[in-house]
Amino acid sequence: MSAVRRIGGFTLIELLVCIVVLAVLGAVAAPRFMNHQPFSERGYAAEVAGALRAARSAAIANECDVLITLDPLTGYRAMARALTAGVCQISGAFSVAVRLPDGNLLTHAPPANVVGGALTQVQFDKDGNVAAVPAPYVIGAFTITVSPTGYVTL
Repeated sequence: MSAVRRIGGFTLIELLVCIVVLAVLGAVAAPRFMNHQPFSERGYAAEVAGALRAARSAAIANECDVLITLDPLTGYRAMARALTAGVCQISGAFSVAVRLPDGNLLTHAPPANVVGGALTQVQFDKDGNVAAVPAPYVIGAFTITVSPTGYVTL
């Protein structure tokens, strides 16, 4: 009499059921473990603080007032007063977009899932001081403050 040996292992049906269960768990549970909003908020808060510092540096370098607008919906944008014959206009509109040393404009929109604070404008003079100290700008759990001397903290 010959003995029938059964080779151990899983059937195809058992493997397919395991794959389906893992796929359903991954689709339902994975997004809960991957909340990127705190990381996006931190990154955008650091970006806004850097933009404020860059606007201050541009005001000092060009010896011309710079106005940076922080808008919760459209992001930030820096504008400077126009130069006439190399001299900054003391009054008038902020009509010249500020460019970074790499040539890019000092403007950017917030990430889709990040909401900033209220509409805020910060004006830096040619010495880097602020014309009026703005209220702290809050992005999620992060607060950006600007001192009267233009020092930006996050």
